[in-house]
Amino acid sequence: MTNLKTSAKEQLEYMLTEDDDALLLTTDDEIKLEVRESVKRLLARLKVIEVTTKVLEAIGDSAVVLPMVERICMVKVWLPFARCLKPLIGHSITN
Repeated sequence: MTNLKTSAKEQLEYMLTEDDDALLLTTDDEIKLEVRESVKRLLARLKVIEVTTKVLEAIGDSAVVLPMVERICMVKVWLPFARCLKPLIGHSITN
């Protein structure tokens, strides 16, 4: 029992004392801002990709019935978007 108390006391002292180890997270505001912005851009792309996928799946599976003119309009709107986004996604994956 004494060994257990001694061990607990040593662990508590270790946790409460300051050490000279490097911080795991940086406190540089510029880096924090860049990380926040990068995460926001990534999430915005993922949300747009997911919504696009769901819309096109619904149309393709005939869960949503659109007249041919509106289906063509969907293709004309989403195709240029997909063409612009595809290289960005490929670049992100390779990096």
